[in-house]
Amino acid sequence: MRNPVTIVGKSHKRRRWLWLVALLALPCCVLPLTWGYVWWTGNYKLDQLLVGLDREEPNWRQAHLDRKPMPRPKQNGMNQVLATLAVMPKLRDWPAWPLSEDASVGFFDS
Repeated sequence: MRNPVTIVGKSHKRRRWLWLVALLALPCCVLPLTWGYVWWTGNYKLDQLLVGLDREEPNWRQAHLDRKPMPRPKQNGMNQVLATLAVMPKLRDWPAWPLSEDASVGFFDS
């Protein structure tokens, strides 16, 4: 006949081992499920946003914008910006202000 104390001791060890395995397996199951849920909801919200943009503001995508013709030179503001940069070459190095030696000291330096 078996000793009842020995049988109870083995069952406690087995139960502890099962709890340990369960506690270690729990993050391995919960983390991928959480990541998948967050990924799915993010993609769903992005898809809903893109559908709303397509409905409210058609032809906003880059492929549609590339098909549009460029504005006429009189209406194109980029030509005015390039002409201004040619007249004012100092703006290319902006901001390049001369600093005194006092200004080079940090605010918190004493």
